[in-house]
Amino acid sequence: MGAGVVARSIRFKKRLLFATSVALAAAAAISAVGLIAWPVESPQAAATSRPASRRPATTGRAGGLDDYAVIYQRSLRKPLFDAPLPTTVIVEQPKPQLTIKLIGTAVEPGFTWALFKTKSGEEKLVAPGQSLEGAELIEVSQGSATVRFAGELVTLKVQKEAGTQ
Repeated sequence: MGAGVVARSIRFKKRLLFATSVALAAAAAISAVGLIAWPVESPQAAATSRPASRRPATTGRAGGLDDYAVIYQRSLRKPLFDAPLPTTVIVEQPKPQLTIKLIGTAVEPGFTWALFKTKSGEEKLVAPGQSLEGAELIEVSQGSATVRFAGELVTLKVQKEAGTQ
């Protein structure tokens, strides 16, 4: 590369730097004149400095400072997002199992009973209105009994045990 090429390159860079500096100075001067001619005021300062009758109307005009009053009035200490709502988990309880079996009934005038076999293997005679392992005996008929268990009416049939005929 020759000395002439380098010298031209340096002159070109100096002219480019000078042109850029002049453009930046002109932009700064124009901005300063614009700020002096049209000062910017916050909505609070505008509300206190001018009487209500001299305020410019912002209806029909997009971008008026009054449109942003909500932003100026917002608390800066407030979280940027709402806290999540507490969630309630509803766990459905398992339905209780009826642990008694009807193995016989006796329906006679003045003598109505039901014979149940419990979970432990005991056999118990129960009259209507009595309870056995959380089940209340409601009604006894030939070969079946109705009990109230866990808030529901359940009809049990006599179960024949294996080995009997």
